[in-house]
Amino acid sequence: MPPSTPPACGPRTGPAGPALAPAATTHWQPPFLRDLARFLTEHRGKDDWALVDVHDIEAFLATSPKARKRRLVVLRQFFRFARSQHIVLIDPTRTLIVKERNGFRGRTLTLDQQRELFRRWTTDDQVHPHEALLGMLALLHGASSTEVRTLKIIDIDAVAQTTRLGKRPDPVPLDPASWTVLERCLNHRAEWPTVNPHVMVTKGTKAG
Repeated sequence: MPPSTPPACGPRTGPAGPALAPAATTHWQPPFLRDLARFLTEHRGKDDWALVDVHDIEAFLATSPKARKRRLVVLRQFFRFARSQHIVLIDPTRTLIVKERNGFRGRTLTLDQQRELFRRWTTDDQVHPHEALLGMLALLHGASSTEVRTLKIIDIDAVAQTTRLGKRPDPVPLDPASWTVLERCLNHRAEWPTVNPHVMVTKGTKAG
């Protein structure tokens, strides 16, 4: 397919086939649709729009994750149009979500790096208690920085050795290492005369 040729969507024509008349394809000219046609032909072995399925669309969207939302919006419109013209029987985008899934997107640590941090937070007395608590709750219990910062004294059950984190429906049981780090943080807090209800108290927040 020449780079300047828009993707075809005529009845039973493949991605590399002839284009519709200009009046019918004016709305379907984004360059990435041409990229989709090439992708389907070269990487998925599909030469007919009717053969395109949800896995093909997911594979194509994965080539540019940051553009997923924008591309999927246009692809939905495109395949809705193609279905109305009886070019495809099933819209392959109908079960895909436009909204990007929430979740951690940063760099993840290797197992060796995690072990090194675990040792640092559980054995190095020079590490600040706040760092150790934030690190251990994040590493072992998936706590966000907000969940740790907003942790209050009343959230802790010393008998059961559990704590409530953020809006989680149930108390989180703490392993011995995490509980020891939490106790160290509480001992550090006890050195500050404060009415602040939170576990992590600093010089600037001790007044509450």
